[in-house]
Amino acid sequence: MISALPGPADWIDAALDCVHRRQRGVLAMVAHERGSTPRDTGSWMLLTKDSVLGTIGGGELERTLIEAARAMLEGAGSWSRA
Repeated sequence: MISALPGPADWIDAALDCVHRRQRGVLAMVAHERGSTPRDTGSWMLLTKDSVLGTIGGGELERTLIEAARAMLEGAGSWSRA
């Protein structure tokens, strides 16, 4: 299930929902933007075993993020990209 949530603070509710359901999740957020980007600083995605909420703008970065999040959910540690 993929869904783009409208508000910038909705990630808090989505993350709390994961906590209440005792479901593991990976939160990714655009912390800084430079030049032309598809999404603004504060754009976010929350990924769980079976869902993706929000978007960081699609494309190669989002695909890479989804792959990294799936690996983290399987226990592969943390990941960052600058």
